[in-house]
Amino acid sequence: MDFVDGKYSRGHNYGIMIGYVVLAPLDNAVAKVITAMNTRKVVTFERSPCQPDDKFSSHPYTHCSSHLQRGQKDPITLVHIFFDLTRE
Repeated sequence: MDFVDGKYSRGHNYGIMIGYVVLAPLDNAVAKVITAMNTRKVVTFERSPCQPDDKFSSHPYTHCSSHLQRGQKDPITLVHIFFDLTRE
């Protein structure tokens, strides 16, 4: 919400969220974040999910979404990158 409210990246086209997953499996953590975002589309002003672009990250656990920022006319694309810290 800090990106949507404009606390972070006000007026910018992109923002990055990095998630450090400490409880396996990584796929479950990513799915839970996506599910949570889908249930809050009205609150987060999500316009659409989007596919990760290689210019952002070639990391396999990446999710992108596009949101309107309060008080701004252009949307912001958020890139969510998840890192697995459960492996030794």
